[in-house]
Amino acid sequence: MLDGYYGMMGSFGVSSGLAWLTGLLVVVAKFYLTL
Repeated sequence: MLDGYYGMMGSFGVSSGLAWLTGLLVVVAKFYLTL
C-alpha cells in the first residue's frame, strides 16, 4: 500500500513540492516588501 502511495506521489509530489516552494517564496518576498 505504501509502495503504491509513494509511487503515485513520486512524479506528482515533485511538481507539487516545487509549486509549494515557489508559492512560499512569493509569500515571503511579498512579506519582506511590505516591511
